[in-house]
Amino acid sequence: MRLQMSLDRVNTATALEILKDTHDVIDIVEVGTPFILREGMHAVAAIHEKYPDVVILADTKIMDGGEYASGMAFEAGAKIATVLGVSEDATIKNAIKSAKAHGTEILVDMIAVHNIIERAQEVDEWGADYIGIHTGFDLQALGETPLSQLKELNTVIKNARPAVAGGIDLNTLPEIVKEKPEIIICGKSITRSASPRETILKMKEIMGN
Repeated sequence: MRLQMSLDRVNTATALEILKDTHDVIDIVEVGTPFILREGMHAVAAIHEKYPDVVILADTKIMDGGEYASGMAFEAGAKIATVLGVSEDATIKNAIKSAKAHGTEILVDMIAVHNIIERAQEVDEWGADYIGIHTGFDLQALGETPLSQLKELNTVIKNARPAVAGGIDLNTLPEIVKEKPEIIICGKSITRSASPRETILKMKEIMGN
């Protein structure tokens, strides 16, 4: 299991400040969608330049232009990019093709996918590296969590590795860990804590890392 820290509502300067104290203990650093919308792939490139050994996920949430859009992320230094599971089949397949050409990886984000089992089986067969269960901000506000969908996902995937995101914190992490996802994604529970480094270490202890 790997822990991913999502950097969403920050700018590059703030992100680099957070990473100064956490880059050596976090497994994956996510340049989140709001961050990319604000600063583009320059944010990915800046983090990659400062911390070249850090695994960066660019949360591009690609909906079209799978090969071109993912290629921009990979060329900026991302090792993983995301494409939406609700995208056209061709978009997902092209993003996977791009990742293979760059020696990188694709995570298919299942946010807003209504039939998790059916879509997961399809993208699993196409060669997705990760399939991510994602309870978005708006549904979190309604009290939803990703746990039940993660359990569903684990019943069907054969090749891809599961990832999970959606308001996970120190209190909800133990139940998530029981499902053994490859990547556990946490945002504000780390970045808004009194000590992001200490929170990461506590989380990794719960994960058995």
